Amino acid sequence: MALSTRLQSLSALPDGGQLLTIHLPHPLPIRPGHWFHFQHSHEQRVAAALDHSDVEGWLSIALPRSQAISAQRLAPGAPCTLDGPHGDGLAESDSLQRTILITDPLGLPALLFLARRATPAALALVALDQTDWVRLRPSRYMLPQMPAGVIAGLSPLEEAGIPSRASHAAHPGCHDGPITELLDAWLGSRRAGDRWQDRAVIIGEAAFITQVSAVLRGRIGQYQGLPIPA
Repeated sequence: MALSTRLQSLSALPDGGQLLTIHLPHPLPIRPGHWFHFQHSHEQRVAAALDHSDVEGWLSIALPRSQAISAQRLAPGAPCTLDGPHGDGLAESDSLQRTILITDPLGLPALLFLARRATPAALALVALDQTDWVRLRPSRYMLPQMPAGVIAGLSPLEEAGIPSRASHAAHPGCHDGPITELLDAWLGSRRAGDRWQDRAVIIGEAAFITQVSAVLRGRIGQYQGLPIPA
């Protein structure tokens, strides 16, 4: 559903990207994992929902530096078009206590959305390649099944009680290889009887979901992908 609306606020992300808050003329059923087409002037972007309020009537999306809108008149009050929500999203009633969440940069906003709702999950693994707008810190959760030295967690997730680990070639404490290696370590550390009671949700680009699914296949009770277009 396309809405003609306006930009409510604009602020900078740590990597030089943009945090946009968009006015919602009426309530929308927005859940973590939903994504939108956002258009201002002649520029259009695809972004997952980062946060929203039906009561106050707004939606927030994050555009990293590589996707920032360059239009000179992008400012609070500027007219824009919002098309969505698209995708399946995670149901409000979804229990995530035995769920591992795995995302690439496109799916990261969905995790932060969950964190803002204080939704508990067993573990979050995040591929942060080319993503520098989220804060990292030494995790307060000991995860001995992870490779040695991989201790960095995402601050918003840790504060919400979600154990997390990340892959990034440049950040200390992150795994410097692909996120699938971290996933393989987690799977290999668990007894088969436990793994078959677990679930994984993969959020991100279709190719990323395919890669992660190949690691999960035959090793976990169930898994599903929530694709977001690149």
